[in-house]
Amino acid sequence: MRLKHTSLLTAVLTLVVAAPAFSQSDVRWKFKEGQNLRMLLKTDVTTEANVQGNAIETKMAQVFTVGWKVKAVKSDGSAEIVQTFDRVELAMDSPFGEMKFDSDKKGEVEEGPLAGLTGPMKALVGAEMTMTMTPTGETKDMKIPAKVTEALGGGGGAAGMMFSPDSIKSMMQQSGPGLPDKPLKVDESFTTKRDMPNPLGTMTVETTQTYKGPDPKDAKIEIFETKSKMSLKPNADSPFEVSLGDQDSRGELRFNKALGRIDSATTVQQMEMKIKIMDMEITQNVTSKSVMTITEVQ
Repeated sequence: MRLKHTSLLTAVLTLVVAAPAFSQSDVRWKFKEGQNLRMLLKTDVTTEANVQGNAIETKMAQVFTVGWKVKAVKSDGSAEIVQTFDRVELAMDSPFGEMKFDSDKKGEVEEGPLAGLTGPMKALVGAEMTMTMTPTGETKDMKIPAKVTEALGGGGGAAGMMFSPDSIKSMMQQSGPGLPDKPLKVDESFTTKRDMPNPLGTMTVETTQTYKGPDPKDAKIEIFETKSKMSLKPNADSPFEVSLGDQDSRGELRFNKALGRIDSATTVQQMEMKIKIMDMEITQNVTSKSVMTITEVQ
């Protein structure tokens, strides 16, 4: 039964690099009061492991549909945003069978390792959360309703870790990656570092961003190449021991300068991970691809 949770632990870590950062001083979020945006985040994860001589492959697909409504825009250009998770879709294919979860399907009883998500998802989907985002993409004052925090805390196991209050806040925080204070020339880079608490510990993500100039086919789109590296400082009381090995995370971000928002972002990652559960140690090779798009809803 414990083996079923290892891919869910992988998904927790995958979320923290799903939205790469970007840069250029004259690239800024441009918010409008009453504006409605939709973020679609798709992540596919393949995990290969060898456990006591047995090869195990697990595939997981995650799709999050998130709505943003700009409630107000302040004089400094920062925006008060109401965020909702409109739909969550999860699917897993493993030696233990196929499992699916879709928050749009009402009344279904989930079985297997995804069963622990049913309660938290009912509370999460549709609940209004608030945050403030500055024109440089910094997010702050993130608030999750108390009843949602209580429900998320009761998920239990690795499934509960995926959608704990800390994990959700980290996801909200990544929606607005920070921007530098100076303009960048083509092929100029800079590095950012962000510490993000999660149920496993404190994740540090160091991202190097390189400005590649406007898209030759669409001048309003600015292109950035990204490279990220993660490190994890586990919580002392964590039931799991997780360590990260060799990793390679690269991506591309397309920013619509005219509209003042992200157009799309893609990240492809390969990572070695070791998970120790009681007296059992598992080494996993993880390959993931995340694609985020943001559109305006009329």
